[in-house]
Amino acid sequence: MTLVLVRIARADAAVSEHPGGCTVDIGCGVLLRLMAVEEDMIRVAVTRPPGAQPTLDTTWMVAPGMDSLPEKGRPKESTAGFAMPLTTLERTRDGSLRLSTGRLRVTLSLTHGAPLCLTFGWLDETTGEWRVLMQDRPSGAYYFGASDGRAQHYIARRRGDAHYGCGERTGALDLTGRRIDMRCVDAMGYDAASSDPLYKHWPFFIRKPVASEPDASDGATAAPPSLGAAAHGPPPQLRSALCGGGAAHGVFYDSMSRATFDFGAELNNYHGLFSSYQAECGCDLTYYVVLGPSVRRATGRFSWLTGRTLLPPRWSLGYSGSTMAYTDAPDAQARLLGFLSECDKAGVPCSSFQLSSGYSSDESKGGKRYVFEWNKTKARGIYINIHKYTYTYIHIYTYIHIYIYPCAAPAPPSNPHQGTETPLP
Repeated sequence: MTLVLVRIARADAAVSEHPGGCTVDIGCGVLLRLMAVEEDMIRVAVTRPPGAQPTLDTTWMVAPGMDSLPEKGRPKESTAGFAMPLTTLERTRDGSLRLSTGRLRVTLSLTHGAPLCLTFGWLDETTGEWRVLMQDRPSGAYYFGASDGRAQHYIARRRGDAHYGCGERTGALDLTGRRIDMRCVDAMGYDAASSDPLYKHWPFFIRKPVASEPDASDGATAAPPSLGAAAHGPPPQLRSALCGGGAAHGVFYDSMSRATFDFGAELNNYHGLFSSYQAECGCDLTYYVVLGPSVRRATGRFSWLTGRTLLPPRWSLGYSGSTMAYTDAPDAQARLLGFLSECDKAGVPCSSFQLSSGYSSDESKGGKRYVFEWNKTKARGIYINIHKYTYTYIHIYTYIHIYIYPCAAPAPPSNPHQGTETPLP
């Protein structure tokens, strides 16, 4: 379970320039690839040393401006669909390497032996001045598992920075101070204030810094100034965080691995304040930095990066009823029909209803739920229910419980032409 810190292991790191960016051999077999795919978007890829765990070099999450992806996905290093703007690759006065577009830039410190550390800057068009957007944790930003597929990334932060995103989450909109488990599970009966994980894999967050200093460091990797003991206090109110301060930006990790995001739950006196992303397995570390500078703009650009949303049926955008209390109840049929009466009495328009999984439970087998089985004890009138719902223009969602249960195989029918009602496990 050993983690290896990625350092600048070569005093003469070899740099190969190519359209839109560069590849840097920092030593020990580790390659850093920087690619400015849009004026406001830079892709970073840190590849593992040769002989490490197999990696997945295909993505099904990046589809810039597209409606869909081919079934086989697309290479992570593909530039198809991106504008690929003109870029500048230069050495700064202290020997650091800097890749710039007209709006966004990234600086790599090449100090021999130092941890790999990137500093992102943005052009404040109101003043014409370059300012710090985001900086890796100077004391250690990139780690790989020595004997497994883990990958970790740490970003410096300060008190007052706000963090949003990560898909469907419980609790406050600002995730600062929380640890998020990026794992797709059915969180049955979760607490709306604190439960985690939930249903979606959404490895993307937006950070709104409390301040933004001029980016004149020429690659220096000094940590943000300490704010003392008050640094661990509560974040500012949402309205004050969205107005003023530094430029909002998004960070999207192109990985389907189970992962954990930490936005300040972990405190460490040695490293200072930081946020982190920790993936369990399966890939080199590839991520995109997306410039806002507003939260709204960063959200829109992320939506474009991952592909346009298909227009769903109009009825699917209306109110959708859903509760396990109905289909799990002994009088499920009466509950389902009663829901229609309640909507009518309250004048609440309803477009759809999700049956949940109680209708497929089998008490004779410990209450397990089976695909394509209807519990006729609790809800005998399947056709009556469906007819009454569709008659009132309410669309029915059936619940498919994707799970393989160990159970006895069904006996074959005596008549080969006779069907069987035994559920598919």
